[in-house]
Amino acid sequence: MPMETPPLTDFYLAARAKLVGRDQPGEAVNFAKSYRASDRALALISKATVTAATTDDAAGSGNLSGAPSSTSRAFLASLQNRSFLMRMAEDRALRPIPNNTQIAISSVGFAGFDVSEGRAVPVSKLQIGKEETELRKAMALIVASNELARAMSSEGQALFNRELAAAVADAIDGSTVAELVDSGTPSFVSSGNDATSAAADLRALVMSVSNEGDSKPYFIFGTTAAKAAATLYEAGQFVFPAMSSRGGEVLNAPALVSSSIAADSVMLIDGNGIGATIGEVEIDFSEAAAIEMVDSTSGSSVNPTAVQLVSMFQNHSTCLRAVAYFNVKRLRDDALAVLTDVAWGGPAS
Repeated sequence: MPMETPPLTDFYLAARAKLVGRDQPGEAVNFAKSYRASDRALALISKATVTAATTDDAAGSGNLSGAPSSTSRAFLASLQNRSFLMRMAEDRALRPIPNNTQIAISSVGFAGFDVSEGRAVPVSKLQIGKEETELRKAMALIVASNELARAMSSEGQALFNRELAAAVADAIDGSTVAELVDSGTPSFVSSGNDATSAAADLRALVMSVSNEGDSKPYFIFGTTAAKAAATLYEAGQFVFPAMSSRGGEVLNAPALVSSSIAADSVMLIDGNGIGATIGEVEIDFSEAAAIEMVDSTSGSSVNPTAVQLVSMFQNHSTCLRAVAYFNVKRLRDDALAVLTDVAWGGPAS
């Protein structure tokens, strides 16, 4: 009888089984059983053979907008150490929004007044706009030889798990940054390298982002900026003692690290001003696809360009595609700000 395993283990085992089984579901199931897969993992393998739903499919769209399965939830929860959006979602810092519908975006909120007896009550004006919430897809591709997929050791399985999680997390955060940051986002250039300059930089961010109501501020550091903050040292002590190169706290607010923003930049986000919904994760595979084996693909079906493709069939390899469905939208203009050119602790310019 299959042993009970955690949902996250089920997800990774199902992904690897599909990589091994390719277009033969029976082989994928047998491979999973050889690793004493749980019923949940076997069900995930079988479920994946159903044609994927689209947003135009009335029957399928319900699956995408509903609650994720336990395996999807476990996988997405595991991304919180890599994806700032998933960490904020796990912390319940984001406001839930529906998929593929119009929502109101507030630029100026209601105001209250202290009115003396006998005086007229002023009328406040709420300025709102409409935005479409688009169901987004964060997609990641992993290619492995058929022999490697089948003969993978426990260490190889762990590497496979990390690479799959990292690919999906980076895709989610990259899409999130592209959606949230635009030409109207408040942006500042770092004022200098010492502690006084760092304080001024953070003040500029804080003063630009709303802290009204149920504010949930999060600092998002680029990789180099995180190291600079963690090691900024002055007057015999570290300026941000609760900060490490992997994150921590700054100004008593969570500080996360992301490779999806510029390495020398910092973002401040009020989660209460960001709407998001996290959906399912699908895994699919092909041994007949032709793949552009680069990390910044230029191929497009809209504007076709010539690229060099590698045949999975000819190279006895299989590609695995992971698709995470989600949406994210900025609900207020003052929900985030960006600091650039951070070099705290570096030589004076």
